[in-house]
Amino acid sequence: GLGDAPSFQKGLKMFLSNEAISRLYADTETKFSNDTVWITELQDAFLRYDELFAPQKRPRILTHISGLNQSIVTIDTTLLSVSLDCYLGENYPLYEQRYYNYERNLHESDRIPIDVVEVWLRTLYPYQSQRNALLDRMIYEGKILYCLSRIFPRINEYVLLGYSDKQAQWCKENEAEIWKQLIGKKHLFNTESMLINKYIEPAPFVSVLHQDAPGRLGRWIGLQIIKAYANEKKKEAIEIIETTDNGGEILSASKYNG
Repeated sequence: GLGDAPSFQKGLKMFLSNEAISRLYADTETKFSNDTVWITELQDAFLRYDELFAPQKRPRILTHISGLNQSIVTIDTTLLSVSLDCYLGENYPLYEQRYYNYERNLHESDRIPIDVVEVWLRTLYPYQSQRNALLDRMIYEGKILYCLSRIFPRINEYVLLGYSDKQAQWCKENEAEIWKQLIGKKHLFNTESMLINKYIEPAPFVSVLHQDAPGRLGRWIGLQIIKAYANEKKKEAIEIIETTDNGGEILSASKYNG
């Protein structure tokens, strides 16, 4: 399998001793010989993908063990490989030294279908913005989340984002205030990558906003704008993913206002 490819071996995280690697192999084998629900879920997701989007040739999906390296490896749109050792459950002992607390819940096997489809969508529809302001990136992330929520209709948007019930509640209660702050602080059209990352990337909280604001909050607001846009313009998922990443245009058409 892919795990034997020399480049993968070279990429293994150095902090893992050989003993830890053999343990990972054994534990992954044990877990995934019984845990196959994700395979069915992934097949269902691709069927829904075909209904909602112009059917693409499916990628080949392989599995490998990466030594807790990248969760999903992609080789253009024809091949995706899942590092099964990255999905042994949030309480897996070796994860303590590898992942932050706020990331561990994203390493359950039920995340595999979501992660695979997300990586595939991002590969087929890469981010395209000349200006690259926070708003443009939020719109792009919102589009990806919107399409995921259509492909996984039983999973709510907060679970897609890896939010706890408490974080979800905070977002709902503070949406108008978050929007006011984004505008007041003039962050929407900011093009500094450090600032953009603080809103978009996983983190314990969005430090430039509020200590209760969950990481990736920019993606959640992006999704709210896209939902308003889809509603306003009566757009299907395929039209949404193909719209431009020009945040200003989409925002004004969406009539979103927090």
